Amino acid sequence: MRKLCLVAAVLLAGAVPVSGQVGEVAFQGRPLAIINGSGGHGKVDEDASVEASVVIMEIDERYYWATREMKPMLRSPSGLFTTYHALDGSGYVRVGPPEFLPELESVPELQMDDELDPDQPFQFGYIEHLVMFLTPITYVGTGTEGPAF
Repeated sequence: MRKLCLVAAVLLAGAVPVSGQVGEVAFQGRPLAIINGSGGHGKVDEDASVEASVVIMEIDERYYWATREMKPMLRSPSGLFTTYHALDGSGYVRVGPPEFLPELESVPELQMDDELDPDQPFQFGYIEHLVMFLTPITYVGTGTEGPAF
């Protein structure tokens, strides 16, 4: 039993970054809107946007959801989109061109056209979907690859 615990500890040590390890920001974004599983939706104000921002780090060719307890993630590029999947099944972040953001204009509170800056050529749209207990929460926003804000 002791050997099994030691082997598990060694394997887990390689799966989670050691505190203080330096990595690169792979993606970061700030939400413009939130949609929760109980049917609620709305714009995210500036203070809440900073608090709910998303950051994905790359450390030693592995990806981590830095704003969600450094959860390990799998990066899956496919065409115009890149999806980062949490390995524990707790959610994902999908990144792509901002013109592919979900069609939210039909909801008056989520009018987002004025939020996108056409002078930002490297701006991306993203959705961050996470599950809290059995309630899904989805943030929709814009961001950049690498450090930006």
